[in-house]
Amino acid sequence: MDESKPNREQVEGRTDQAAGEIKETVGQATGDKTLEREGATEKADGAAQQDRGDAVSQAADRVSEEAVEKLEGDVKDLREAVKNT
Repeated sequence: MDESKPNREQVEGRTDQAAGEIKETVGQATGDKTLEREGATEKADGAAQQDRGDAVSQAADRVSEEAVEKLEGDVKDLREAVKNT
């Protein structure tokens, strides 16, 4: 599968993961347990959002591949029909 442009869910998920990682690290460094928990939660939510984006992207790729295969089959059938007329 070729690499395509990431979708919005993937980008936002990665951004939230990075922001969560920063908050979690700062919370750990400063002893701020609330900030640490908030960062861990944001990081986990971002990972889930990225996973949703990955699933959407994979589904779109499969649909595209199936459409191409069907069109190729249709073109082959048309060529055969034209050849036999």
